[in-house]
Amino acid sequence: MRGFLLLMAAGALGLLAAPAAAQDTPQNRRACAGSEPAYSPSDQMAGCTAMIEAGGAKPSDLAVAFSNLRPAGAIRASEE
Repeated sequence: MRGFLLLMAAGALGLLAAPAAAQDTPQNRRACAGSEPAYSPSDQMAGCTAMIEAGGAKPSDLAVAFSNLRPAGAIRASEE
């Protein structure tokens, strides 16, 4: 019985530690666009990556997300 409880507790902790699925949200789209000064290059990269990984975006939106990843990565690298 004790082993079963330990196994259940370990499984629950594993679920809590699992990464959240990427989401295509309006906030991620704004961050990916980089049109607001509040978003850093890291925010832009995270927003674009979330859009791409979430799936379901239109091909034209994916093209913008992929094309925005490279400049954001270059800016981020130059700031480090």
